[in-house]
Amino acid sequence: MRPVLNWLSKDRSQSTLMLIIFASRLVPFISFDAVSYAAGLTPLAFWRFVVATLAGVIPAAYLITAFGGLLMATESGLVTIILILVSGITLLPIIAKLLLARCGVRKNAFQQ
Repeated sequence: MRPVLNWLSKDRSQSTLMLIIFASRLVPFISFDAVSYAAGLTPLAFWRFVVATLAGVIPAAYLITAFGGLLMATESGLVTIILILVSGITLLPIIAKLLLARCGVRKNAFQQ
């Protein structure tokens, strides 16, 4: 843990730290809490953190809002079907893990 804290507390450019915060806010799979905690350990000024966070969150919020508006405005079910398919793709790893776990349980039951 100490090497991580030493790396975070190094004297860095405020612009570089802002860029890191901005880029991390654009990636939806990175925990906002983890980024905020890590940023709190750096010498980044609070107002720069706020600006980088807002600049990184606004594009995702706009896309979600625009897609939601398109979904509500369309009269055909095509967009709804596409949304369901895309959502289903995110469930594939969870389903695969459950199936593999179930097959592993069955193998262990037959081996005993």
